[in-house]
Amino acid sequence: MDERKELPPLGLLRMGSYLEELRVLLAASSSIKDILHTLSKFEVCEAIGKFEKIRKEAKIWHELLSKRVAESRRPPITGAERVKLQSDVAAWKVLAEEKMKELYLTAPSTHIAPEKLMRGLADFLEEDLRKLLTNQEQGDLAEACNCILVGSNTAAEFMSLRAAERLLRKWYEKRTRENLGRKPWGFVLDRLAEAYPERRRPAEITLLGYLKQRRDEIAHPQRSSTPQEAEATLMTVFSLIQALKEYL
Repeated sequence: MDERKELPPLGLLRMGSYLEELRVLLAASSSIKDILHTLSKFEVCEAIGKFEKIRKEAKIWHELLSKRVAESRRPPITGAERVKLQSDVAAWKVLAEEKMKELYLTAPSTHIAPEKLMRGLADFLEEDLRKLLTNQEQGDLAEACNCILVGSNTAAEFMSLRAAERLLRKWYEKRTRENLGRKPWGFVLDRLAEAYPERRRPAEITLLGYLKQRRDEIAHPQRSSTPQEAEATLMTVFSLIQALKEYL
């Protein structure tokens, strides 16, 4: 999970330039080589699902014309096909303009590099650690990253803490082979502590106790998380995952 592709503002500008470039090439009856080269550039549209239709149709055209060239067909594109492709390009431009109205640009102000948050878990956890997480846990942490990017700090911290609680339950179940169902965080934490002799009790249990306190604090209706708290909790949970490797 969390193999995310992002299309930055520069990607949107490039897509617009590719549409105009293709329009000009077709109007000027340019070579098939130039047309194919420009069609191949539309793979950028895969990064955002809103533009997937453009990518798919450009790929169909690219495959058709590439096959014609490979077979040495003359001409590789007929006059009627050139007109059809011109019509498609015009439709792609209209679609792109409509879909761009649905996009919103944010300017994150974070201590964690926005690029890392956009790329998600792969920039924070090695693959072997990500494999320890369920899709739900990965989804919670990915959502926390997204919330920080748009300044939803309380939501971000809550999602990080939800992932931490899932890790606690997973650890307890592996240690005791007992499922406590919907028992609250504090109950599960106490039972996990009891599962270890006091002198051999892992320090991560204390860290989970701290995170529980954070969860209790932000659950109060008059309490909101600061950007620093949201980022600190996210990074604490990432550190917790690394520390819990042998227990999960």
